[in-house]
Amino acid sequence: MRGRIEEVLHLVELTDRADSLVRTFSSGMRRRLEIARGILHQPQVLFLDEPTLGLDPQTRSHIWDYRIAMNIPARAPLPTCRTAAERRDRTASRS
Repeated sequence: MRGRIEEVLHLVELTDRADSLVRTFSSGMRRRLEIARGILHQPQVLFLDEPTLGLDPQTRSHIWDYRIAMNIPARAPLPTCRTAAERRDRTASRS
């Protein structure tokens, strides 16, 4: 299990904060940690309910990169978003 934890922390770029208290994390770091917790057990389906809400553009981009990195056979991340601009941006980037 320790190896999987390290792998997931590396994916969400939190390896250097593995021993830090969560209360010291920024909102973007907390969001990345939430994603790490969600993928730790390698679910078959992962619903991401507005995973970028309230984040700065750089962190938002990183979170979408994690989603793409997780998009391997037998796993289907399903992000949801309510903003038309974000849907448009994500749809356009797949073209």
